[in-house]
Amino acid sequence: MPYAVVLYFNFHKDQPIHSIYKELAEKNIAPAMHKAGINPHITLAIYDGLRCQSCEKKLKNLANRSHSLELNFSHIGIFNTREAVVFMAPTVTSQLLSLHAEAHAVLKQNGLNPWELYLPGRWVPHSTLALETPPSKIPQAVEVVQKLDLPFRVSATSIGVIEFLPIVSLFKFELMKD
Repeated sequence: MPYAVVLYFNFHKDQPIHSIYKELAEKNIAPAMHKAGINPHITLAIYDGLRCQSCEKKLKNLANRSHSLELNFSHIGIFNTREAVVFMAPTVTSQLLSLHAEAHAVLKQNGLNPWELYLPGRWVPHSTLALETPPSKIPQAVEVVQKLDLPFRVSATSIGVIEFLPIVSLFKFELMKD
């Protein structure tokens, strides 16, 4: 099963995203995020395999020396794959790119077959709102997603690892508060 290294948002501020997940599910447009119980996040890396015992310690150390990040989601977009992904994307900052690169560096020896689209230099930071969206439902998904007031500001407050599918949260560590 694949493993994702993710940045989670401040729980109290991510409720509008949960509302989008729920509406997309209730309208049977793109129910995957809601049904899987996925918490809003930005994926930093995905690996086909991950040596979790040693990576847990490394990510805890990374979290202990990394500050929470203020994210400003400024636009929505679509990854035009067979079953599209509708997402919101943050304004890219040096702090976000640095944390992304550092996560890859500390896990270099632990991750098996990193997914290329998540590697430094290729990564498009985003938070998925609609997953596995059939082409015929993309306009409906975008209409629902546009209910988010942009810019949407939220803090990335923790880093963790999930195994999927099904989604299993393996561990999560709080980032330092400013």
